[in-house]
Amino acid sequence: MKAAVATENGLAVRDISDVTTDMRGSRRIGATATTSIKRSDYGMTWNKALEAGGVLVSEEVSVVLDVELVKQTSAGKPASP
Repeated sequence: MKAAVATENGLAVRDISDVTTDMRGSRRIGATATTSIKRSDYGMTWNKALEAGGVLVSEEVSVVLDVELVKQTSAGKPASP
């Protein structure tokens, strides 16, 4: 797995896999990326105070993307055996 750190607008690509060919002959590649967003940037401001202190929902939300791509053949479908 190749480690890649590319940031643009707060998105960090952590890992990019090597291109592989599955048993049907389809070419595949995968990647993982992470970012975080503020709920208030999207108008989500609801929250509730907890008796023990703090709040129920965090202002910052982590987003994790695990992506797998399959190259299509000229017919628009993954290769078949």
